[in-house]
Amino acid sequence: MERTRAAALTTIVPASSAGAEEALGALRAVHAEMQRARRETGAYPEELVNRQAEVEERVRRAAWASAPGDVGKGEVRPSVPALRDLLVAQVLVEYDVLDGRVVAGVLERRRTRLVRLGPVDEVRRDVEALVMLLRAMAHGGTGGRWARCALPRRTRWLDSP
Repeated sequence: MERTRAAALTTIVPASSAGAEEALGALRAVHAEMQRARRETGAYPEELVNRQAEVEERVRRAAWASAPGDVGKGEVRPSVPALRDLLVAQVLVEYDVLDGRVVAGVLERRRTRLVRLGPVDEVRRDVEALVMLLRAMAHGGTGGRWARCALPRRTRWLDSP
């Protein structure tokens, strides 16, 4: 959950940044070597495949930064107080599955809490039903009226304390 949150607060810097250009050049060179090896042997050598994965990771890291001047400095992980400051009056909710149960990490202005929502199968079933109910409501008519009545039963886990 932490990586997703950190990634959401960063921006993509155009690949023309110096660190990204260098990494892209290395990736082009590895790609050319791989094509040459494939023509000669009919397969990609494991050594080149591993090197390609390493270089691709360097390209990814060079392309992500919190500001254009931060290219190549690595992952940016804001602290909890910094996230709280960014939230102002909003709430950040991150869903995950832990031991077969859906949980929500809730970061509010003054507190952080973990909310257990229920077994993953039950929540998945309710989400699928919720999508169907919302479609019925969007189309109106008798299906829409029926959906409005059924909606509270399928969203009970959204109101978990």
